[in-house]
Amino acid sequence: MKNKNRISKFNSRRYQYGFTLVELLVVISVIGLIASIVTISLSDARARARDSRRVSDTRQLITALSIDYDNTGRFPCHAPFDQSTNSNYLQPLRDHGIISLQVKDPLNSGNYTYNYMTFKDAVGGPCGQIAYMDYTTERPITECIAGGILINTNHCHIFIPRQPNCPDLEDDGDLAGCDVRDTVNEY
Repeated sequence: MKNKNRISKFNSRRYQYGFTLVELLVVISVIGLIASIVTISLSDARARARDSRRVSDTRQLITALSIDYDNTGRFPCHAPFDQSTNSNYLQPLRDHGIISLQVKDPLNSGNYTYNYMTFKDAVGGPCGQIAYMDYTTERPITECIAGGILINTNHCHIFIPRQPNCPDLEDDGDLAGCDVRDTVNEY
């Protein structure tokens, strides 16, 4: 009888001072599950924030290009593409004091760059009459800003002040067959 009491006291003390292995594993699993949910939510929030910045940057660049057009009578001529990965991306806007810093996509690599190019009104006309910009979002969108053309679920082509006369532009966004693209850089 004396021995039996000693065993039951020992067992009851063991449970008072710690957790079982199963309890610890359950707690660790729950913490891991919560951490993975939070990580997924944060990455989605970051992508949303980068997309918002892309739209904001594009609106500001449209305004800057319009100001430069009003001052000079044309957009800064560039062919075929000026990308935000270039250190002199839209340098004329900085030279004219319209923007102070180089504008870059939040990721600025791979598919995530800002692109700029200009078009003529007609074949043989002066350069820089129509400006083109594009951007790609990380999340699907339903419409582009400034009346742009949504090419797929996350890519926009924007023309200022209007679209050039290009045959395949409306169908698939292909700029390659457009014969009014500017062919020289005249910054």
